[in-house]
Amino acid sequence: MNDRRHTLLYSVLSVFLAFAGCSRNITQDEVIGIYIANHHKGLDEIELQRTGLYTYTCKLNDGKALKNSGSWSLHYENEEARITFNNFVFCLSQYGSKPAYWDVPVEKSWTGKLRLPLDRDLNYYFVRQKP
Repeated sequence: MNDRRHTLLYSVLSVFLAFAGCSRNITQDEVIGIYIANHHKGLDEIELQRTGLYTYTCKLNDGKALKNSGSWSLHYENEEARITFNNFVFCLSQYGSKPAYWDVPVEKSWTGKLRLPLDRDLNYYFVRQKP
């Protein structure tokens, strides 16, 4: 009976790892869309356009608002999909308030949603919305 449980556990783990390995192939078409931050401090949104441009819009609950745009690109570093934003300015001051490059990994959550980490310790992400 114990051997049967181990075999089942290893089978499930193998299938999980096989699916996890497939999630590394993130294409440019997949990342196009609107990402909304889940920090619940107001609207914090990034739109990635097929043209290679992005628009960032932020309207916080305290009244602070910001909008900027620039170019973005998808690249791979050690087989990890990453997006680089040019001239990105965060609305939340703790993440920087001057235009700069923001290079961020593109992750797939366990539910398959694409997300850009904002603060993993606080579980804050920009989460891609359904197309």
